[in-house]
Amino acid sequence: MSTKTMSHYLIIMFMVMLLIFRFIALFTTVLGIDFPVTVSNEYLEIGIILITLVCIILFTKTKLIGGIIYLLISLIYYGTELINILPAINSGVISMDTAIQAIILLIELAIPIFAFFILLYDKKQEIKPVDKKTDFFYKNDAYDRKYDDRADKNNYRTM
Repeated sequence: MSTKTMSHYLIIMFMVMLLIFRFIALFTTVLGIDFPVTVSNEYLEIGIILITLVCIILFTKTKLIGGIIYLLISLIYYGTELINILPAINSGVISMDTAIQAIILLIELAIPIFAFFILLYDKKQEIKPVDKKTDFFYKNDAYDRKYDDRADKNNYRTM
């Protein structure tokens, strides 16, 4: 049984909010509504949204494969979009939409990275759990030695 930390629940909320945001960006791009964030490939974005949904489900069950797939898909898709925007940013003159797109892409890359490290931390806690309430008793060798030394000095003789 894995213990989920508060950061685990927060990253799940951010993942769901990002999924909803990407769905809205896809919806506005397909309908031609003016929105600061545009989608370059609608069909690929639909696939990314479906894979992200599966990865969120795996992440809630603390499956490491979900975090790895989510990180790889995000780095491949959003990373290449960010690399395509970088020449426009380096030119010095950028529009507000390009700046917003770059910030959103950075957020879309940061959330999977944090999610992956949170999953790694949860897996580490699952393998070697730490409980301060009971570790004093069960993992305290100095206390055991002191108790054993004290018990050895009580040599009661029976007649």
